[in-house]
Amino acid sequence: MALYQKYRPQIFSEIEGQEHIKNVIQAALLKNMASHAYIFTGPRGTGKTTVARILAKALMCDKPAKTGDPCLKCRHCLEIVDGRAMDLIEMDAASHTGVDDIRELIEKSQFAPVSAKKKIYIIDEVHMLSRSAFNALLKTLEEPPAHLHFILATTEIDKVPETILSRCQRFDFHRVKASDIVKKLETVCKGEKLKCKKTVLEMIAERADGAVRNGEVLLEQLMSENALDEESAAQSLGIIGTAAVNKFMELLGGKKWKELAEYIAELHNFGQNLKTLTREVLKRLQNNLLEQLNEPEKLGYTAKLITIFLKASDQFKSSLVAELPLEMAIAEIALLDNSEIQSNNAQKYSHTKQAVNKSNDEICMAKPQPKATEFSGHIDDTFKKLWVEVLNSSSLAVSLRNSLKTAIPREFLDGNLTMVLHSEFHFDKVSKPDISIMIEKEIENVFKKKFTINWISEPQVSNSETEQISHSFTPLLPSKTPVENAHEIFG
Repeated sequence: MALYQKYRPQIFSEIEGQEHIKNVIQAALLKNMASHAYIFTGPRGTGKTTVARILAKALMCDKPAKTGDPCLKCRHCLEIVDGRAMDLIEMDAASHTGVDDIRELIEKSQFAPVSAKKKIYIIDEVHMLSRSAFNALLKTLEEPPAHLHFILATTEIDKVPETILSRCQRFDFHRVKASDIVKKLETVCKGEKLKCKKTVLEMIAERADGAVRNGEVLLEQLMSENALDEESAAQSLGIIGTAAVNKFMELLGGKKWKELAEYIAELHNFGQNLKTLTREVLKRLQNNLLEQLNEPEKLGYTAKLITIFLKASDQFKSSLVAELPLEMAIAEIALLDNSEIQSNNAQKYSHTKQAVNKSNDEICMAKPQPKATEFSGHIDDTFKKLWVEVLNSSSLAVSLRNSLKTAIPREFLDGNLTMVLHSEFHFDKVSKPDISIMIEKEIENVFKKKFTINWISEPQVSNSETEQISHSFTPLLPSKTPVENAHEIFG
């Protein structure tokens, strides 16, 4: 017999968790106010069928306890435990979905109980019934005979019609806490005279995902494999060790991208499940996210990391290379981090430049100042002079300035500057949102006017336009030797 069947709770006090359900049902039983119809909903393995059977025993018991629990000694309790009670009928709606099945059930339900004082129907996975089957059940649920009780169970409550729900008392089963699952597993180990470390039971409880039955099945699996030590259990359950997750998070926090990629390959070569590793990383990031809810400056970055790792988790099924989704996630994070650094540097430079300008203004306030070159709003000689200042700006990277030198200003209208580039390479570089914003800020600093740049790529542009712009700007740019140009481009 499977462990989850052998150690199935027989009274309410043996059920781990679900206190909100046990207390209400026991109170109703003590006051003789049990409902004619119940519907239990919740995840699989959380105790819906178990509670339904205990409730059935309590309703049929000859000598129930003062707590509302069945006595487990009378004829009816023993028959239910042994699975031979004539007045307790269990039906799986997944295999009896039709209206004829329900009509047969209704016809039989009208007869008095064979030996007990109540007749009880437990219908599991009730959401699987057809629409006509639900309609056939309505009248009996609304006006049942005094001896009849229905207990419905489902994992998908949204598929049950409102007309059915309105005729039942609804109880929502929650996922069971890991600590409660550990208590149940300790009881099983004691009954089986099995020595198992609590750390192993905690690993099983974590893997059970809130379902007691899952925990009991996993324990039985480890028993059959004789894998009750921590290392064997972790390998059998597909759990990544804490040390491995700690190292991954340390490398991620230290932004050591190459070492992180090498560590992923190392874990893969040792047979570790990278999807499981991703899940554990997401749990750590989830904890960080909750801790940073009052720290907006950190919250945004953590949220982006979670989004990237969630995307990687979804890609494992379709990836032909096992480690590629996680490696791509690391590459995306590295690019994200690099773009944020550039944006921060540009912002710092902007603030520094403004502070210096303010200081110079205060020092030279008494001196008469020459009239500054003002931008007229047209692409003329004034625009060209100011544009050269942008091209020579030390706050922009050399490679970025070289890309801008290939750009041709075509039109300025209502604060929108249209720039044309002949090279796809340079267009891809300057048109990235974060880079474009950086350029717009530098233009604003020089032109004293806010611009929005529209980048256009036109590979097939006439030579006349290129030559015209080249001749217009070349005299304004400082002449350099070929060696100096190469040094500026390649560093």
